[in-house]
Amino acid sequence: MKVRKIDRLDAWMRRNKFTDAALTREVGLSNGLLNKSRRPGHDLSKKTIAAIVARFPELDEKWLSTGVGEMSDPLVMVGQFVNEISSDQVIDDKSIEFVMKDLIKQNNFMEMALEEIAKVNMLIQRSQEQIDTILQLSEKKNAEIEYIKHALIEYNKLRGGDDADQKSRRRKKD
Repeated sequence: MKVRKIDRLDAWMRRNKFTDAALTREVGLSNGLLNKSRRPGHDLSKKTIAAIVARFPELDEKWLSTGVGEMSDPLVMVGQFVNEISSDQVIDDKSIEFVMKDLIKQNNFMEMALEEIAKVNMLIQRSQEQIDTILQLSEKKNAEIEYIKHALIEYNKLRGGDDADQKSRRRKKD
């Protein structure tokens, strides 16, 4: 099963507790665009991804587009946090705790995703083993069929030769 861009966006939305309506409003997308993207044969366009990432730079564009990399870039998140704090502001423990909790939450999400990937890989391995067994059985049955086919050809040759001799004798008598 291929994971589409919209599937990755849905995972990000669940993690960040976004509804379709909230994300559509926040990014300025047209109503129904996300639902349309979920239909078979449809997906998010590059333009839509660019608009979403422009509004949420912590969402990794490469990950959203290809599935490669991390869902969110923690450095961008920390950078945004630091940029929001003016130079004369003192970073308090609650702010640091907030960033740390978010990073831990991302790490937990990644661990869950890795566990799911491991489960899928195990299922794929089991399926491959079953396919290999079926192929072996199929090869064995094909060899048996070839043996029977060869035996029938030989039998028909022998039987056909006797029939030809009998037909030849009948013609001579007539």
